Amino acid sequence: MEFVNDPQPWYGMLPGEPLSIVDLIANDTLTVEVAAALWWAIERGASFFVAAGPQRAGKTTLATALLAFLPDDAKLYVTSGPDDALALPEQAAPLYLLVNELSDHTSVYLSGEAACRAFAALDGRVKMAGALHADHAAGAVAVMHEDAGIPLDQVARINLVVVVRVRQVGRQVERRVAQVALLRAAGAGVDVVDVARRDGDRDELAFLPPPGGMAALAAWQRVLVSEVDRDLGVRGSLLRELVEHGTRDPEAVAGAVRRFRRSPRGKAPLD
Repeated sequence: MEFVNDPQPWYGMLPGEPLSIVDLIANDTLTVEVAAALWWAIERGASFFVAAGPQRAGKTTLATALLAFLPDDAKLYVTSGPDDALALPEQAAPLYLLVNELSDHTSVYLSGEAACRAFAALDGRVKMAGALHADHAAGAVAVMHEDAGIPLDQVARINLVVVVRVRQVGRQVERRVAQVALLRAAGAGVDVVDVARRDGDRDELAFLPPPGGMAALAAWQRVLVSEVDRDLGVRGSLLRELVEHGTRDPEAVAGAVRRFRRSPRGKAPLD
């Protein structure tokens, strides 16, 4: 992937050095299985937002880690506030608009007319990835539609919402993916279908039964559930191998993902 403009408005939101998806699996932010599902969906062109209620919840950290799953030829355009002219390059390669936050709280966050034009630009070539403040996927829909003024039919162009829960546990701050949901147009509205949710009692992140879970992913892509299960299994195997080998550097993880894609057998070597 390649940035076509200044990446600072995106990377300037990170609290430290970027973490890889393997880092986030290793520290229990999400499971291998859910990471594999996000990989599978993003690889198939999903636009996505990472949401959380409080500040410093790790939204941009997780969104940045997920960029490793973008197509190899993806171009990235970082939005830079309500005055962004959105001078998008004309090209055949997939173009991703990176939204550091959908909000009017600062001058670098995307809001107003620029936000409306960004969502209107979403099509088969132009996608979006970003962060916003919401405690759950339905709340993310409300932020996009009610707060940002995006028409519901354009809100539905965002395929995935990943919700992060943050809480204090002793002296540690715990960040966990609590919900992964698919958005889909439903008449004049937007349906929210859970793919995975964290169980409140057992505190486990797991796929939902049909019509959610893998069945929802299969319906979105119009493939069999068995195909989704198989694809997630091979991607999960690679992620698990990276965790076990301690391969956490973002560039190394992205390289393993690229080799996986180019491998005719669906498995990439670590070296």
